[in-house]
Amino acid sequence: MRDADLLRAETQIAAGTEQELHIGYAPSPTAQLLSPVLCRFQELAPRARVTFHDLNQAGMVLGLHRRTLDAAMTIRPRPAEMRGLKFEIIRQYRLGLICSESSPWSKYNSVSPKALVGAPLVGYQVEDFPEYYEIVSKVMGTTAGRLKVRQQCDGAVSLVAAVESGRAPAVVGEFVLGIAGNRVRFVPFSSSTSRVQVGILYRRSGLSDRTKLFVEACRGLFSEKRT
Repeated sequence: MRDADLLRAETQIAAGTEQELHIGYAPSPTAQLLSPVLCRFQELAPRARVTFHDLNQAGMVLGLHRRTLDAAMTIRPRPAEMRGLKFEIIRQYRLGLICSESSPWSKYNSVSPKALVGAPLVGYQVEDFPEYYEIVSKVMGTTAGRLKVRQQCDGAVSLVAAVESGRAPAVVGEFVLGIAGNRVRFVPFSSSTSRVQVGILYRRSGLSDRTKLFVEACRGLFSEKRT
């Protein structure tokens, strides 16, 4: 499915107009960012058109190198994926767990990441989101092989549904509440350094004027958050 999404992006950019931008995005991390970024971009470039493509991290990096994407809104990539690319932060979100209201975890105001080592979890499909397991294992101070993932989900909607049903908790960024609302409880990790960065990823050279304006719209959102 992800390969099909990337192929569709390539086809659309080949047939697009000069004013069209193709932006990869991760739905859950950017749920609270897409609308304000679009509003700012439309002020800067009212005639430009934006097409968003739901891709995993690998698909976005590949799309940028192939020039089938102009930029991507996502979590910070791994250093090995950053060749020829630049990442700028838009927002930083706390990491923690989400659980059902009936879960024993719901009584805590915060929890140590290490407390989850060995506990059953809900997570994303490892073949589509390998970076998720790198983040989770790092913050928990363990290896991905020691994580007890009871159910793997293809996206945030199915992950929230599994957690809400009481299947198990899941380690997520607080941004998932933009999708989950009050259906689950978010318990932040006690470590103040447990944060995930969401931002704009783009090529270091050869940017079109419209892409530069889109990046500027993202920068404006980050500056606004800091003031």
